[in-house]
Amino acid sequence: MQATRSIIWGINKNYGLVYFNFHSNMLLSKHYEYSILMAKIITRHQSIMHIDISSTGLKKEEVLFIGMSLKNSKSVVALHLSLNALDYYERIFLRTLVDANVAYHFRNMAADPRAIRSQKERFQINELKNHDFDDVNLQDFVEKWNFIDK
Repeated sequence: MQATRSIIWGINKNYGLVYFNFHSNMLLSKHYEYSILMAKIITRHQSIMHIDISSTGLKKEEVLFIGMSLKNSKSVVALHLSLNALDYYERIFLRTLVDANVAYHFRNMAADPRAIRSQKERFQINELKNHDFDDVNLQDFVEKWNFIDK
């Protein structure tokens, strides 16, 4: 616990840090200490661009709190929160809260298999086919939420 705390505190002092991977390290705390510290990093760090805190045992409210801090970030462009306690509709809700954009630029290549140039593109296309943002109910939900928000 103390080592985790020291590492997270050290992130704010490392001004050249661009990528932080804490994947599969437990961030469990009774008082939401780690989620508060991660939100501080997201909102205050000047150079960090990608944070991976997937599969860290964060509770639903902690994931939502960290995700919502993304809008106030000065530098973070990617935040990986998967494999934490967030179900399907909560993920939709969080995406809507932070105005997450979904890229559809692989769709044309998916329609024409000859346009696929590498194995990486094939993997990304298969991943896009399986994502829940393709779901019609999700698209309706997001459109209604955006309408209510306006």
